[in-house]
Amino acid sequence: MKIIKVQKQTQGYKVTTEDKKEYSIPYIECTFLYKETKAFIDNGGVIEDEFTPEEIAEQQAIYESNTRKSEGEIYTLNDIDYKVSFMKDDADGLMQVSMAFQLGLTETVIHFENGTKMPIKNTEFEPFAIWFVGKRNSFFVEQLEQGGIDGN
Repeated sequence: MKIIKVQKQTQGYKVTTEDKKEYSIPYIECTFLYKETKAFIDNGGVIEDEFTPEEIAEQQAIYESNTRKSEGEIYTLNDIDYKVSFMKDDADGLMQVSMAFQLGLTETVIHFENGTKMPIKNTEFEPFAIWFVGKRNSFFVEQLEQGGIDGN
């Protein structure tokens, strides 16, 4: 079986044979296609990278966006600065707080993924929720513009 293409993977290689079949293999002696892969490499065959530069750039942009979401931004409430994160669980929690206020609760403490705890009253919630939703949405708009989206 002749190998026509070898691509790096996290653990081993993805090899393509002349009959256009692809196999993910560990690069360990005595495993399937080891001899053929070794011959391909030893004879100067080009080993392609696991990811294209575009895929790497997209993954980096998503990672940076998720990092900014989890670190959060400052929201000032009653002259106190709170570092508010924007993860999915934060958004879910915000929905729960909104419902609790609609059902008559007058104050609570919102717990965020990054560890911040922010006491809030029902009269303070609407401006905060509008700010939060706008900030969280900006991450998705940014990711759409870059060609990918991540549900966190």
